[in-house]
Amino acid sequence: MPTQRIPAAPLIGGVSRQPPTNRSYTQFETADNIVQFINRGMERRYGGEYIHAPEHADSTTDGTLEWLPADSLATDPYIHWIDRDADNRFCLILDGSQGTAANRVQIFREDGTKVSVVLSNSADAYLASGSGSAVDKLRAITVGDATFIWNKEVETALKGTAAGYANLTTATSLPVPATGTVGHYIHLTSADVGYPVGVWEIIATDDIGPWYERVTTDLDDSEIDETTMPVRLSYDPAGDGGAGEFTLDYETWNTRKSGDSVTNPGPSFIGSAIDWITVFQDRMWFGSRNKIVTSQAGDLFNLWVDDWQTSTDSDPIDLTLPGDGAHTVEFMIPVDDTLLVIANGARQYEVKAPNSFTPGETNILATTSNPVSPDAQPVVMGSQVYFTSNRGRFTSLYEYFYNFDRDANLAVDLSKHCDGYLPASVSRLAVSETDNIVFSAASDDSSIYLNFSHWEVSQKVQNAFSRWVLDSDAVVESFRVYDNYLYILYSKDNNYWLERIPITPPAADTDAEGSVPYHLHMDRKVSVTGSYSSSTKTTSWTLPFKDENMDLVVLGGGWESRAGTILEPTVDNSGSTTVLSVIGDWSDYPAFCGKSYETSVQLSPLYVKDQNGQVVDGVLSVLRMITHFDDTPFFEVDVQPKGRAAKTKRYISNRLGSSYTGQFTQADYGQVPISIKGKGRDTKITFKSSSPLPMLITNLDFICNFAPLKQNSAKG
Repeated sequence: MPTQRIPAAPLIGGVSRQPPTNRSYTQFETADNIVQFINRGMERRYGGEYIHAPEHADSTTDGTLEWLPADSLATDPYIHWIDRDADNRFCLILDGSQGTAANRVQIFREDGTKVSVVLSNSADAYLASGSGSAVDKLRAITVGDATFIWNKEVETALKGTAAGYANLTTATSLPVPATGTVGHYIHLTSADVGYPVGVWEIIATDDIGPWYERVTTDLDDSEIDETTMPVRLSYDPAGDGGAGEFTLDYETWNTRKSGDSVTNPGPSFIGSAIDWITVFQDRMWFGSRNKIVTSQAGDLFNLWVDDWQTSTDSDPIDLTLPGDGAHTVEFMIPVDDTLLVIANGARQYEVKAPNSFTPGETNILATTSNPVSPDAQPVVMGSQVYFTSNRGRFTSLYEYFYNFDRDANLAVDLSKHCDGYLPASVSRLAVSETDNIVFSAASDDSSIYLNFSHWEVSQKVQNAFSRWVLDSDAVVESFRVYDNYLYILYSKDNNYWLERIPITPPAADTDAEGSVPYHLHMDRKVSVTGSYSSSTKTTSWTLPFKDENMDLVVLGGGWESRAGTILEPTVDNSGSTTVLSVIGDWSDYPAFCGKSYETSVQLSPLYVKDQNGQVVDGVLSVLRMITHFDDTPFFEVDVQPKGRAAKTKRYISNRLGSSYTGQFTQADYGQVPISIKGKGRDTKITFKSSSPLPMLITNLDFICNFAPLKQNSAKG
């Protein structure tokens, strides 16, 4: 029986739900808590850091410190992240109906510090209108220094009665310089040079202009009712004594200055609620039912035509979705020089213009027909748009892009090869553009799902899924990528928690005294100085929160040669905070406290394939698996042939000292043979690690015996 070598490299194929015979050697049955960068391999995901601000923390009745007070927890909140610059990043939590007005709009910096919010003109009443929860009815978009928030349950309206200007005369031209009396008004009935039709007030009569100022028409309904329109959230860095302050207020919308309700009726969405807004090509775009309406070019808050007698390129654009009118706008996403419109009823459109976006040149064209979930806001990465489709028991993730080979737009189901892996009702998406990762999560799930992709010119060479498993009793509320970190806001134990997890390979963890020799792969990391008790001969670390899952202590940078040593503490959760204790005096320098998480990757069953990728019939016996690794001092492999109990094989690098206070050395590169002795098709092989130590498996080599199935030559 000939010996055969089957290589699996690089280990970046992700989870597959296809029949095992159709999978590649680098795809997995399961893949929990890993990253899969094409230039590295299968790597244990990096440890999460606890973010908190003790000076702003509040206490519950039992004294537990919280990042956000329990009495202000929103019911189904809408969460939006604001990225002004590297020093001003915020998490906005909107609760449209619950609690007091002070708790309807809460904003926190990325370090967890709460920021003051001033609610002007009772604008919070707009957020509280309607019967739905915040996540169902509220939406937000940030443009420059302003964040616009709108309520999908509030119908827009006009307001204003006839102005009744005194001393109003009619004219077909305006004399320059002005004649007459300052404060008098002239109704210009035909356009003059530099002066569109409308009502003009005389503001000066000397030789130096300006002499006239156009005012609102003297007719009813010449104003946009600001109480029915999106409100504006503005930030003042100097506010609140220099700590920074947000103000929520109604926006000021331009009034009608030309025409009447017939010749210049205003935006066609009036009388309907706004479903989506965005800013594109120096215009604000509004989606309402089957209407798409813009502001004037260069004037985001002017929704009227400038001169009802003369159309101009800067006038608002007013479009209707093609079709029977049953399609309504769900999302509008600017991509390159196109506005992608995603409508219900499984329709996608693109708003385009051959030269510039003007009323005469702008067109809307139907493109693809894919069902899109309204729960998860689509995200953009480069020239691709990612959206989800609810399939009942599971969710599909689509990638929408322009295909140059076909000269057409395509929407490809990235998750087709792992149907059922993404949970039902995925409602949150985020991207890391620098790392080509799409993050997704469901509203009732504690895991975050990742899609890794890699393009080489126009060919996609990686499309891999895995997941990060967090606390089983936590719910991921929202997340956002900042500077190669995934910031995660989740609810747990009636509190909001904010953590961040590195996305790309991080440097070693550091504290005030120095650094440990490696990055610590444990969650909710916090640096704490212990307190030694001479009576009990133990050191105790009191954490700034309570979490029964905290189970690790690692000596920090101040311990020099001992830095990075892993201690196994006892855990006390009887009080208001968690206390970790270890025998001995470890109080001289800070230590990192955290909780373990398990990385678990089950390989796909192994088959022999020919050069065309077809399975060759026969019996494949796997003798051993040569595991190639980099910077990896520890990992475990469970091997379970069919019908037998699993056996755990453990790799551990040279270790100094006892198992209690042992340090580990890291090999730059190495390999280790793992005995398998099982059939390729029914032996379960699972890589595992719950250690704070790194684990990077670059590739595998399976050494096998293969006996091809013999055919009866008499049967042809």
